[in-house]
Amino acid sequence: MVATPYCPSTEPKALLIVPGDSLINQLDDIQLGTYFQAAVRYLDNPDALVAENYNNPDYSRYFCQVHTKEWYDTTNQMNEAVRSAEELLVEVELLMSQYRDQLDENHATQIDTAYTQLKQLKNARDNYDAIIDAITDLNVLKQVYLDPLDVEPEEPVNGDNSGDTGDTGDSGDTGEG
Repeated sequence: MVATPYCPSTEPKALLIVPGDSLINQLDDIQLGTYFQAAVRYLDNPDALVAENYNNPDYSRYFCQVHTKEWYDTTNQMNEAVRSAEELLVEVELLMSQYRDQLDENHATQIDTAYTQLKQLKNARDNYDAIIDAITDLNVLKQVYLDPLDVEPEEPVNGDNSGDTGDTGDSGDTGEG
């Protein structure tokens, strides 16, 4: 098989193009694959095996069938979902370590359950939609129960929040001259 532009790593290898009149063509496909793993038979135009032709229906059978555009897009989509899951898991773990004692036991259990489910799905890396759903579930719980606890108190202006500026309205002028 010839690599496509989506193959993650390629090693240059030889490709045996078997001419139509070769004795090698007397081998069946299994024997040919056993003895000549990189053999291609009945190819009229060897120049057709350039990477640009991997989508051409006339030549696509000679190219890698695993690393397609769809495979590439799906892999990138999954990698992005896993990255998002990892970021959310770290954030929730930090918030839970700070605020667990302030949470109702039921809420803490809900967060723990969603956290564990997301972590398992992330590690399995086999169901993109389930990972996205688990991210959404945990993020909603974080926003409802943890984010309100993680608010920094406002600092009073000038160390005093009474609103008094210290100005008595007296300019110091007594009007006497």
